[in-house]
Amino acid sequence: MYYIYKIENLINHKIYIGLTNNIVRRRTRHFTDLRHNRHDNHFLQKEFNIYGEDNFSFTIEFEGDVTEKEIGDKEKEFIKKYDSYRNGYNQNEGGNFGASNGGSKLTQSDIFNILSVVEFMSRPGQVLADIYDVSRTTISRIKKGINHNQYKEEYEQLPLEERQKIYKVFCESYDFIKKKRESTIIQSKRKLNKEQVFLVLYNYEHRILTNIQMANKVGVKSVYTLDCIKNGLTYQDYALEYKKLTKEQKNKLASLLSN
Repeated sequence: MYYIYKIENLINHKIYIGLTNNIVRRRTRHFTDLRHNRHDNHFLQKEFNIYGEDNFSFTIEFEGDVTEKEIGDKEKEFIKKYDSYRNGYNQNEGGNFGASNGGSKLTQSDIFNILSVVEFMSRPGQVLADIYDVSRTTISRIKKGINHNQYKEEYEQLPLEERQKIYKVFCESYDFIKKKRESTIIQSKRKLNKEQVFLVLYNYEHRILTNIQMANKVGVKSVYTLDCIKNGLTYQDYALEYKKLTKEQKNKLASLLSN
């Protein structure tokens, strides 16, 4: 007796399809390895760590007294049906009984996440590399379309609103802005602290100081830095926090600018 089973992330609906001749043992092995952070599928493990066990289901999709070839063909069918190789956790197209689906292949969803971050945030490479367990060179090659160019072309055809949504969901799911802020590489390159960035953004809204006066106040040599902040080319994480400030918090910024 052979089985085809499905592990589904109930948050983003990414799926893993597997086959076995011992469904109880296989389920136990998957979740034991996931709980102990040792699963050989790195991407399933990473998202299990993020979303938690309660957000993953395990269901039987097929069971039958068939040959190894037939169950292999069935696995291929279900992987294709759920698109779990292209946009899920499967690391191959199936059909090899007993073969591991581990590895580090980036899925379409992963590539879209990476492309959205490099589009809407400056210098995110190291933090993305840490999350996806790849090199910064890999992130750079994805950005340039050298790696996974077919996914980059699909991503660039998406409407701006959809690309922004991908970015927002990814940042919230992975707590990405906090990770980037805490990155020692990013911190070492930053010239301004959060309050200074808030002052720059507030001043653009209310024009209390000239750009030259503002540059002198926060200690930068060129107003170009201020324009980069205004246009979202740098310090995007602080800019997102600025948008959430209350009226009272912004009033305090006004008093600081007036002093």
